[in-house]
Amino acid sequence: MRFDQLQEDAVYRTPVVFVSHDDIVRFATEWDPQYLHLDNAKALVGPFSGIIASGMHTTALGMRSWIAEGIWGDDVLAGVRMHLRFLRPVYPNDRLWTETRIMRLRPHRIPDRGYCDIRIHVFTERSGPVLQMDVTTLVRR
Repeated sequence: MRFDQLQEDAVYRTPVVFVSHDDIVRFATEWDPQYLHLDNAKALVGPFSGIIASGMHTTALGMRSWIAEGIWGDDVLAGVRMHLRFLRPVYPNDRLWTETRIMRLRPHRIPDRGYCDIRIHVFTERSGPVLQMDVTTLVRR
């Protein structure tokens, strides 16, 4: 969707994504090999009482869900900024979805593009919001 087609305060919700124990371990093995993502016995006595998904895994799932919806299409030119807040852990067998709100639209100094600030919340059925991402992108006009 081009910059001039976007509307501030528009909200988009993605379909649900299931996160299995194997998904968590597979991601963590390659990208974030910490015990709380890999070792059931250690994680059980850790701060979350069991295996949890890496925050980077949750972030990747949230972004993939949003991008897969096709709202941007090929009109995003670049990501400019991202701020993450991890609110709660994601556990095996959680079902995730995202809600994305267009927060602010600003023109760019180059007239064929604009800045779009979005807020992506990732939710689980179990515990509500688990991640907040504030993202600024450069979008084609």
